[in-house]
Amino acid sequence: MAKPLESLRERVETSLRSVCGRVSSDRRAVVIIAMLVLFAALNLWMTARVIWSIGREDALPQQIEIPLKESNEQQLLNPNNYDNTNIEQDQGER
Repeated sequence: MAKPLESLRERVETSLRSVCGRVSSDRRAVVIIAMLVLFAALNLWMTARVIWSIGREDALPQQIEIPLKESNEQQLLNPNNYDNTNIEQDQGER
């Protein structure tokens, strides 16, 4: 397992060295500064977004859940979930 990973790492390293070796030192400095600015902007944006979302979550109102009674359709679909008191009263009157 280690041999394939080492060979992959060596191939990537040689290809990067050959690509970066062709670039002049001025061009390399521009690429490094551009990447630094890009990553710094990304870091600031992510930090600001997290701080904004933390403040927003605290300001959300609390929601109260109110349990609702089952509708007639749900009672018909779940016949084991019904109240027997009405049926027993009707049978007792006969």
